[in-house]
Amino acid sequence: MPANLAPLRHRAFRLLWSAGAISDIGTWIQLATIGALLTGSGSSAMATAMVYGATFVPQAVCSPLGGVLADRIDRRQLFLRSLAVQVIATGLLSIVIATGERRAWVLGLLVLIQAAAGSIGQPALQAVLPDLVPKTELTAAVALGITAWNTGRIFGPVLAWILSPIGAALSIGANAASFAVLWIAVWNMRRSFLPEARIDESIPSELADGARNLFRAPAVVLSVCVLALMHLTYVTFMGTVPVKAKDLLNSSVVSDPSLRRTVGVLMSAQGFGAVVGSLLVAQLMLRARRSQLILYGLLFATVTAAVYALSPSFLTAVPMIALVGGATSMLASLFGGVVQRDAPTAHRGRVLSWYFGSMGLSYGIGLAAVGRLADSVGIVRALSSVSFVMFAIVLIGSRLVPGWRYKLDHGDSTIVPLSSVDTVGASVVAEIPGVALGSRSSVSRRRDHQRD
Repeated sequence: MPANLAPLRHRAFRLLWSAGAISDIGTWIQLATIGALLTGSGSSAMATAMVYGATFVPQAVCSPLGGVLADRIDRRQLFLRSLAVQVIATGLLSIVIATGERRAWVLGLLVLIQAAAGSIGQPALQAVLPDLVPKTELTAAVALGITAWNTGRIFGPVLAWILSPIGAALSIGANAASFAVLWIAVWNMRRSFLPEARIDESIPSELADGARNLFRAPAVVLSVCVLALMHLTYVTFMGTVPVKAKDLLNSSVVSDPSLRRTVGVLMSAQGFGAVVGSLLVAQLMLRARRSQLILYGLLFATVTAAVYALSPSFLTAVPMIALVGGATSMLASLFGGVVQRDAPTAHRGRVLSWYFGSMGLSYGIGLAAVGRLADSVGIVRALSSVSFVMFAIVLIGSRLVPGWRYKLDHGDSTIVPLSSVDTVGASVVAEIPGVALGSRSSVSRRRDHQRD
């Protein structure tokens, strides 16, 4: 099996991935439907961006809490409970829309509750990944997860457009059904994913412990910082697609079907590019270093994002958003592989929670800033400006940050989790890659780490 599909050999991963792909399609049906609903009803660019941001902002607060819980209780049960809340919240959103409600704050509040539940369950889902596939397939598994998300980005907006004659409420109801499909798949796994040891510290102490272990892994810190900058700047193109679609239609008043169709095509084009980008990652890593792919990918992504923002017509915007989507997906796979590789085993849930939380917070702040800027100077200037800012940061940072290439390519083979002996035991420390107990030479440890 090709390297990029190798994780699908494992039944549990295959089941979870397939159901997740269906759920992701439902999520993008909802995003496309609500975006067109708000923009078509005359909401401002900032209001539309903030409702989109409500899907991701809860990661900043809820993901750390989810990480603590993922290191305390059965991760499968935690994920099942979060999915149940998502089914209920999405059903309520469908009912509210059916009553004719169009105020951004009302819809945004329900989206916020739905996303908060998902953010609590997300660290648990990601923490079980190394239990489902071998370590050598982790980057490919992360890439496949991003592929599923972006496959939803392709088909979800198209389905939202196809479902538009039956109404927005039923389109949102389809998302509730997709969450139910994922719940059934996880329930049918019939397997517990318990943390390696019982942790009796207080929740604030555990959160601080997770943050300390994150900062002790240089490659993870670098990945988190770069991803946060990406989400503060050019990645905001994702949450402003309805605003850009309205700009491309060259009219202050557009019909709901035409706007929804334009939003759907742009989102699907981005999703198609993202799927291609994530599927190429594993193959590209066989031919180039991770650091090279990241540097060139960042430069390419920021340039194409600026060209997309400046595109005057639909025909130029579609290929550009596909290219920037592909580059961004590749970068997310590469950075996600670094975090999964270097996160200490006993603290994985908490480290991953801070990782997702930083992205959610930066994306919410970025969307609010770009939305306000778009209301003042227009979406074209707003998106192109933040893309050029990120391009400059990449060029300067690649020259000034010492040792960044080695950190991304090899990580730190000497990291021992804080409190690992107290909370997990010496046996777990011995299992951490690169923690030598005097049995291997430094050359051997480096060779193993390079292979991983």
